[in-house]
Amino acid sequence: MLSGTFITKAALFILQLCAMILSLINRHKKSIIGVLIGALAGYLYYFFIGCSSGTCMIASNPWVAVPYFAFMGYLFTGLIKKKNEAR
Repeated sequence: MLSGTFITKAALFILQLCAMILSLINRHKKSIIGVLIGALAGYLYYFFIGCSSGTCMIASNPWVAVPYFAFMGYLFTGLIKKKNEAR
């Protein structure tokens, strides 16, 4: 049988882990949104514009297009600054 203290410690650990993950998401919200939008844009680019001949390096394969555009979305979010941020 599992003891009550083990279950309590496990539950506390899970709660702390969830709090850390939510804190991480909250701190990097802008970058996460940029990556998700970029990944979606990459898939849509592959689906609607991509070439079927395979000669296009990015547009012919979704396994290349999605990470590429996700990275571009991440880089693009670095260009967006708040009004009160100093240069």
